[in-house]
Amino acid sequence: ANKEGRQEMDRVLNQLNSTLKWAEETERCYSAIANARFQMQREVFEAFEREKILAGCVEVVENFKASVPSEFRRKACAELDFHLGNMRHWVWDCPNAKRTFPRQLA
Repeated sequence: ANKEGRQEMDRVLNQLNSTLKWAEETERCYSAIANARFQMQREVFEAFEREKILAGCVEVVENFKASVPSEFRRKACAELDFHLGNMRHWVWDCPNAKRTFPRQLA
């Protein structure tokens, strides 16, 4: 019974470890978007430069989506898509980024 309990405890701890790891990765990705938005709002006023920053944020999110496991994907990606939408609000027009990422920036 003790061995079964230990195995169950190990399984739960591994699951918590994995959850914490992907929460940290999601937060790292969100922080990159938030920092870019903060910089863009205060320092970048040229539309093309804002578009490049937005495209970089889309790249960060797409790279993250490719690596996140399926059990965390729904919540983490929905959160990041929301913040990417907030970022999109600050870019007046982005024809090049829309051509490059039609699904993300429709």
